Amino acid sequence: MGAALAIVDSALELSGLGFSVFPLTARGKKPIVESWAPYQEDRAPPDVVLKWWRDYPDANIAIACGPVSGVFVLDVDGDVGREALKALQAKHEALPQTWHSLTGKGEHYWFAYPDGRVIGNSAKRLGAGLDTRGHGGYVVGPGSVHENGTEYRWGVPPGAAELAECPAWLLAIIDPPPGPVRLAVDNEAAATDAYVQRALNEECGAVLRAPEGERNNTLNKAAFSLGQLVGGGVISERVVSHMLLNAALGARLPEKESVATIASGMTKGALQPRSIPQREPPRQKQAPRSNGSGSPAANHSDEPPPTAPPLGVIRLTSAGSITLDNGPPYVCKGLIHRGDMSVLYGQSGCGKTFLALYLAHAIATGRQIFERRVKASPVALFALEGSSGLSKRLVAIQGRYGPAADLYIHRTPLTLFQNMAILLEMIEAVKAVGAGLVIFDTLSRTMAGANENAPEDMTAMVGMFDILRARTGAHVMLVHHSGKNEALGARGHSSLRAAVEVEMEVAANESGPRTMTVTKGRDDADGKVVAFNLEPIVLGQDDDGDDIETCIVDEIDKPAANKAPRAPKLNAFQAIFLKDLNSLPDDWVVPEHGMPNVRAVNRDNLVAELKRKGRLEAGAGMPMTGKDRAKVLYTLQALEQKGLVCSNEKWVWKI
Repeated sequence: MGAALAIVDSALELSGLGFSVFPLTARGKKPIVESWAPYQEDRAPPDVVLKWWRDYPDANIAIACGPVSGVFVLDVDGDVGREALKALQAKHEALPQTWHSLTGKGEHYWFAYPDGRVIGNSAKRLGAGLDTRGHGGYVVGPGSVHENGTEYRWGVPPGAAELAECPAWLLAIIDPPPGPVRLAVDNEAAATDAYVQRALNEECGAVLRAPEGERNNTLNKAAFSLGQLVGGGVISERVVSHMLLNAALGARLPEKESVATIASGMTKGALQPRSIPQREPPRQKQAPRSNGSGSPAANHSDEPPPTAPPLGVIRLTSAGSITLDNGPPYVCKGLIHRGDMSVLYGQSGCGKTFLALYLAHAIATGRQIFERRVKASPVALFALEGSSGLSKRLVAIQGRYGPAADLYIHRTPLTLFQNMAILLEMIEAVKAVGAGLVIFDTLSRTMAGANENAPEDMTAMVGMFDILRARTGAHVMLVHHSGKNEALGARGHSSLRAAVEVEMEVAANESGPRTMTVTKGRDDADGKVVAFNLEPIVLGQDDDGDDIETCIVDEIDKPAANKAPRAPKLNAFQAIFLKDLNSLPDDWVVPEHGMPNVRAVNRDNLVAELKRKGRLEAGAGMPMTGKDRAKVLYTLQALEQKGLVCSNEKWVWKI
């Protein structure tokens, strides 16, 4: 109980120092709150902080970095990070005296978040074992407990030293200043530079001059206009983002809102690319026309007055004149069509990565799968997660089904979120190999620094993929994870599901084969189920004589037809907990905190029943211990993950 009290005291103390705090899992780093995005912008009031740690007394403490807390943190991970930092300081200069804290294995150096800049997160950009946390990131705060039992604590606390400015050399490495505006190739003319500079100045000036109430809309229009030039390859996304954000901050717009608006506007603008207009050759001067009397004619020009050309966008067509078409061309009929987007999702370990590779190989070689026709097409697979085992999987699948010369692999980390430069490079690479299918494994690895649950972040990512498929004509497939409640589908904001044409769920059943179910699809695919096994394969022996093993997908000709899933496995306490819950009377309640209109059990009544039956350390009428609270919390979380119950702070209800 003493440790729990120490954590809540630390949380309140950190909040009082001006940090934006929120709870993490006990001895962990995962947020307990449904979304921590609000605490990147505003600090939770003390009463909310106190309530969090009353509900979760063993919770660790997260500190949101960036402008909301005014801090930027250098995270040094163990001896590897310390050696890398030592080498950096020898090359540049020593870090200044500043706040310093000790973590489970390493240490944190705290610096003042720089004004007028957007400094996000980085991993290993400074060197092995060196990460940074800025806007959009958080660190585990002092007073928390590491999984190894070590307490996070201050080495040099606030008050013992001033919060130092981040060294210029460090910022220059993780956030180099944007290069010059001149970015087009082949020695563009001075007029080109002048046009680009004028466009930047005009759009940024419009943002700065915009009246209150119109500033965000003006920023969006400016981002759209300059995004067209980005899409045309005239200027880089980095330069535009940097200048527009400075203008937005100068106009006193909120930073997070501005970043999202810029990303959204630029993404939409890049879908309609434009280049620098060609100058018309100067017209030769003509002598004034005479009206017959020797005087110039009264008419100033024999040309008609200029009129705005029609845009040619709107096309209304009679339904009676529309004939049947076959839709977009397919690479896997009824499932994967060019220009579409799909999501292949499932829980960890369900086999979705193996299945994605199986689909990629089949399409690259023109091999029919799951009784569907396939048209051979090059495939680009961005293996961003679990790539360490990729070579084994490639050897296995090509050994079984033949070589795949048209399957192209990218296997180093990258992020597309708010990174138009990477997207443009990717478009050229995909077009160069003629890929009809582009696979990202996984979606989450493409959006580092973004919040999957935030509508503005997910919408921005969808916009990036829209540009990719529009500019290449390829199908874009996103390998993704299931949400906490499997019944609700793929993880993250619902704008993703709304944007895709096809959604496929992969499941590993406790008995029987694995399945892939089309949960959203074209007219002939929706609801169909196919089955497969993961067949173990031995590829050879390593230097120690041990087998080198992997798996490949093995189709099952006739999958079991939509059998009802077996009840999930429960441990002994989970089964007793659920039985006690079912024994209590439930009632219709007024929905609150986003709960549906259901019959529910009061959470306090459930705890009292558990005490009465001796399920907890505390007896009837006694206050719960920290261990009891954790036991109830983790059991509820486990039952929610198994799709059996839902709960909020006051109610528990069955699904």
